[in-house]
Amino acid sequence: MYKKQVFTVVSVLIVFLCCVIDTAAQTATINANTVQQYIRGFGAANIIGWRDDMTAADRILAFSVTEGIGLSVLRVRVSPNSADWASNKASIDAAKSNGAMVIASAWSAPASMKTNNNTTGGNLKTDSYAAYATHLRDFCSAVGGVDAISPINEPNITVDYESMEMSASDVASFVAAQGANCGAPIFAPEPYNMSQSFINQYLSNSGARSNTKYVAGHIYGTSPSAFDPGMEVWMTEHYVDSNTNGNDWNKSMNVAKELHDCMNAGYSMYVWWYIKRYYGPIEEDGTITKTGYVMAHYARYVRPGSNKISCTASPASNVYTTAYKNGSNLVVVAVNRNSSTSTVTFNVSGLSVSGLTTYTTTSSQNLASGSVSASGSSFSVSLPGSSITTIVSGGGTPSTPDPTTPPQQTVEPTSPPVPTTVPGSGNGLLGEYFSGTDLTNLVLTRIDPSLDMDWVQGSPDSSISSDNFSIRWTGKIEARSNETYTIITRSDDGMRVWIDNQQIINDWTEHAASADTEVSGTVSMQTGRQYDIRVEYFEGSGEASVQLYWSAHSVTRQIIPQSQLYSESVPQGNLGDVNDDGVINIVDALLTAQYYVGLAPSSFDAGRADVDCNGTVNIVDALLIAQYYVGLVDSFC
Repeated sequence: MYKKQVFTVVSVLIVFLCCVIDTAAQTATINANTVQQYIRGFGAANIIGWRDDMTAADRILAFSVTEGIGLSVLRVRVSPNSADWASNKASIDAAKSNGAMVIASAWSAPASMKTNNNTTGGNLKTDSYAAYATHLRDFCSAVGGVDAISPINEPNITVDYESMEMSASDVASFVAAQGANCGAPIFAPEPYNMSQSFINQYLSNSGARSNTKYVAGHIYGTSPSAFDPGMEVWMTEHYVDSNTNGNDWNKSMNVAKELHDCMNAGYSMYVWWYIKRYYGPIEEDGTITKTGYVMAHYARYVRPGSNKISCTASPASNVYTTAYKNGSNLVVVAVNRNSSTSTVTFNVSGLSVSGLTTYTTTSSQNLASGSVSASGSSFSVSLPGSSITTIVSGGGTPSTPDPTTPPQQTVEPTSPPVPTTVPGSGNGLLGEYFSGTDLTNLVLTRIDPSLDMDWVQGSPDSSISSDNFSIRWTGKIEARSNETYTIITRSDDGMRVWIDNQQIINDWTEHAASADTEVSGTVSMQTGRQYDIRVEYFEGSGEASVQLYWSAHSVTRQIIPQSQLYSESVPQGNLGDVNDDGVINIVDALLTAQYYVGLAPSSFDAGRADVDCNGTVNIVDALLIAQYYVGLVDSFC
């Protein structure tokens, strides 16, 4: 009886402690006098020839701020065949009539202008520079003009479709010579992985820099990161998980976080890949997806001409906020990735706030409107669990698109056929963390959901130094389809990988993480079978990061997701004993609660606190440890 009374009292204390401290931390400061990047807009691509053109109804859903998503950027393709150009005009005109800007990218010059006489691969011949500029300029005229044009899409990768393979110097040479003659301002060089080294080398050509109005790139294979090339930075292509329907709410919340990250990195533009696609903002049947509604939170309300302003990026755990002003109007976009409601207080300076309207999208509602009241220069907003909310001051209330019923995913046949994909239900890999670089002095054991860590110059845990540590991850990997996978490591410093007891990557050297230092290997896997996987990593000194990707014909390059990784259980003898005193008691429960709200001592072992083995430490773990102490549970995981 005594233990159960203690459990009840301590459980109440734990919840109270977390609530009090968490609430105190949820304050965001907005300073409208600190003006950041200019916002060009949010958009997506309509690539005629690879996908059907949008219908008239699709164009309303795409670009209308009252009946649709409100996209303010349309990206189109400059076909190497001039006979294709006129087909773009209807959608371009619709975008313009709704106030959107139009940007155009070329994947390849006509074959006759290239070194291999083919629209796939090859380089642009130097003696074709003037002819290619005329080609681009004629496209601009044929479609009634565009706001900016890119002479080459993703020049830094080799692919088996329409493309050109050009170095940064090659792209710069063309733009330096002919950039002023292409019919529209230049955005470039559009590298595949927003490679700053590629961009910097391109801009080192003074002629190219002079003829370039906007720097642009794509964030495939990387994360949004801030850099200042001295002009606007545009993110002109990316999508999240082509294997998952755009109505999947977890995926849509990942899109919300990506949009936040791009804005927080200082980008002036965000452009999704296909506008109309089952995994994108508009479904194949012509309805707005959840991903589309998430994009609307930015596109509808953060209109071209706005500026991002200073705002606390993460006022609480898993809550992310950005703020914008356009004249005297304030717009705040808040993403809550917690499962429960978070209330955030916004303190604003440099701008008066009044007439605040909120729009909220969750798994069950789309752009649901509400209102909040300001008290002087502050206002508080309750953000539902797993939601995105936009707060608008000083403006009217646009009408809301009709909610849609998530339709079934449809996949067109391709050649070769795309293998059937089967999602898994994994929980991540077992990580063993060692002091020193030789994997011998074990310090910490925990479950890591995926291998996508960037500790910069910090460490994985307070019990581990920021330099000279190593990690071994073990468990099982399950393929989503029957095919050959490319496994890719990107790390600072060394990594090596074994699958099915065969080493496929051995990169055990000190080096920075970049596209140039990535290493890959291939392995054939089948669905329905789990293969042993072992990944080892060491950090010498300086920055530390680990990323483990895969790609295949049916799987766009991505971090290997938690769903496909299966861990062995953390040794039971370690779990729960967070202070390593040999016993599990109420002290361990309170320490875990303190860790959750950021008050744990340096001796705290987060790996032992994750007693439900889901890769995170939260209030549930604290309560489970308390339950273990009083005998209500007899094991963890």
